[in-house]
Amino acid sequence: MSGSGDERAHKRSRQNVSQACVNCRQRKKKCDGNEPCATCLAYKDECVWGGKDDWRKPLSRSETNALRGRVEQLEALVRDYKTRLELVSIQRSMPSVESSTRSPMPQKLAPPRHRDDVEDVLHDDDGTLRFFGPTSAFHRAKPSHPPSREPFHTRGEDMKWARFLPDIYLTRDAHDTAVDRFFRYFSAFGQRVTPHLFYRDMELALDLAEADIPVAAPNYSPLLHNVILCLGLAYADEGYLRAVTTRRAFHEEANRRLDAEIGNPSLATVQGLALRSSFSSTEGDYSVGWINNGLATRMCYALGLHVDTTPLVERGKLLAEQNTQRCVTYWTCYVQEEMWAIYMGRTPLMSQWHSVPYPTVDTVTDNWEWTWPDSRAPPQKMYLSTCFVYTTALMRIATEITTTIYTGRYQKSDLVHDGTVKRFSDQLTAWLQSLPPPLQLSGNGTDLTLPHVVLLHLGCSWIAILLFQPFSQVANKEDVDFGKYAMTRCHRAALKVHRLAQLYRAQHKLKFVPPTIAQTVYTAGTSFLLAAAQAADKEHAAAALAHCNEMLAMLREISETWHAAAQKALILEELVAEYQNSTEAPVQAGQLWTVPLARDHPNPSPTTLDHPWSASDATLDDFIQSLFSQNTMPIGSDVDLMALLQDGMGLGLGTGQGSG
Repeated sequence: MSGSGDERAHKRSRQNVSQACVNCRQRKKKCDGNEPCATCLAYKDECVWGGKDDWRKPLSRSETNALRGRVEQLEALVRDYKTRLELVSIQRSMPSVESSTRSPMPQKLAPPRHRDDVEDVLHDDDGTLRFFGPTSAFHRAKPSHPPSREPFHTRGEDMKWARFLPDIYLTRDAHDTAVDRFFRYFSAFGQRVTPHLFYRDMELALDLAEADIPVAAPNYSPLLHNVILCLGLAYADEGYLRAVTTRRAFHEEANRRLDAEIGNPSLATVQGLALRSSFSSTEGDYSVGWINNGLATRMCYALGLHVDTTPLVERGKLLAEQNTQRCVTYWTCYVQEEMWAIYMGRTPLMSQWHSVPYPTVDTVTDNWEWTWPDSRAPPQKMYLSTCFVYTTALMRIATEITTTIYTGRYQKSDLVHDGTVKRFSDQLTAWLQSLPPPLQLSGNGTDLTLPHVVLLHLGCSWIAILLFQPFSQVANKEDVDFGKYAMTRCHRAALKVHRLAQLYRAQHKLKFVPPTIAQTVYTAGTSFLLAAAQAADKEHAAAALAHCNEMLAMLREISETWHAAAQKALILEELVAEYQNSTEAPVQAGQLWTVPLARDHPNPSPTTLDHPWSASDATLDDFIQSLFSQNTMPIGSDVDLMALLQDGMGLGLGTGQGSG
């Protein structure tokens, strides 16, 4: 009896252990915690300890459901990525590129070649395209991409949109407004970035490892995102967001990511580099901007954007969308290169041979919706791609003009007599007459007009001034008729710039302009100043100078957004002061333009004077006639105003030197 009592006492004193051996857990038996335990001894098994380290309670049903929901979200995300990732697998497994027939190009752009240039476009192991010519050894080199600087997902789900942005206070609403205004007012002219593709790939990229972004989301990059913000925030309503200190934080973040992106680039990298140079320009660092734009140009050629890759699409080795964007990105760089060349007075560097076709209209991009602020009109198509096609054509004409007239390779008189200037004039007229209805301006000037359409017409007038201004001074009697024609076209183009800038101010405000318009307004101001200097009487000189002062006022408005406009305003002010100090009867600089005289300022029309060499005096207005009713200019003989204007415009004009 006592024995059984002791046994019961022993059983009561036995304690359960917190961890059982593996065999006891599998058998769901109690384990005494000994090594070996009694159960394993009884079954003659090896007593094994270890395995599971986490002995917390099992997940609850709500936690399990939450995990299942997260799995479903991830599976949906994988399905969304499937189309993009199929491209990666195709490109990784593709054989070497065979030769094919290149698309026909104009004779002067496509000299005879012994090889098809698409052979020089290679695929890296990760599926991206690179270009190496036949002399390069890098056809066989393995690409080396630097590791990502950032661990995957360093911010919470609610701040995922700011994953690649600097640690600075910025609300999601302020972010979205800045990006939206960038696409509305900065990027639209010249299609610097394609909006719907950027937005789509940004959503993809925020859930990708950074190293996978260039292939899976080629229209987005952290560098591009930051540069878009440092430019788009210039349009912000809040002063602290517009402040250069705030915007420089995003510029510095873009610079921090520069080396990594150059080592693993995409189309977005090219766009980001070009926009990075624009930021330097807007802050007045034009030399830095010029050099940085060269990085974008080099990257453009490194990715082979100058090569027609249509054969790769036909073989199923490149998506049609990517082929289109490669073409768009190349011509975007081309447009910016020509604008930079005019801005700096230097020769454009992308006028060399290329086989990539000219851009064509993309209906998806055209259908991107423009909504008018304050709902002043219903939403409408943006016609972004159509505008870009005609912008490219205009800049190709501009390239011919600047490389012919402003490089000092030809005598001005030779260009007049051999018909070169008339040919350029006819090209501008034909371009303007070829514009489709969505890009035309209404006759009354009261209909709402998209900002990039206004900028397109401003660009045409800008190029017209650059074409005719060097020929607007009469050198000898033989060129008097052409001098009258050149001054007429130049002055009327300047008047059109004045009218279009007023239209933009009325419909969109000059605070919402891209920096290019500052150069256009400045060029028109120099044209008015030249007209004032050549006027035969005080009335016409005062009218022209008043227009020049109006251009100055516009530059000051633009300078509230872009500091570089203040630089141009200062230069133009100095030119006005130089003119006033040199005239016998200077006009007050503060005089404002009120109502123009009808006989002095006819409606500017590029089709006036169809045949410039035999234009009758009846086709010229009184103001233009007054410019040539004297033998000498009313400006002092010791001042060469034309040279001053050319220096101020940054354009060299001579017979023995290039533009630098």
